[in-house]
Amino acid sequence: MSIFVSIEDREGETIGEVYELRELPARLPAKGLCLPYIRETTDSFFNYLQMPALLAELEELAAAKQPTEVSRELERLIQSGRKCADKRDRFLRFYGETSRGE
Repeated sequence: MSIFVSIEDREGETIGEVYELRELPARLPAKGLCLPYIRETTDSFFNYLQMPALLAELEELAAAKQPTEVSRELERLIQSGRKCADKRDRFLRFYGETSRGE
């Protein structure tokens, strides 16, 4: 399972490309202010007020030794977060991939 990420405007329109996180979801901690809400089984989004906390948690995770693919996904996600950090009309959205039949 994976999580899809996009930057969206207030109306939910995608700005830029949608991309998939395949390796990172398994490494996301269950504790923290923001990261526990990013899961493969649910959707979540963060606004400019929440972005500093989210970026701090992502950067802390990136500072720890990670496999190469996880590090790449983290860096891409941090870059996306920085694009939303000071913009009231931008949201970083996570779409979880839910299991069928549940």
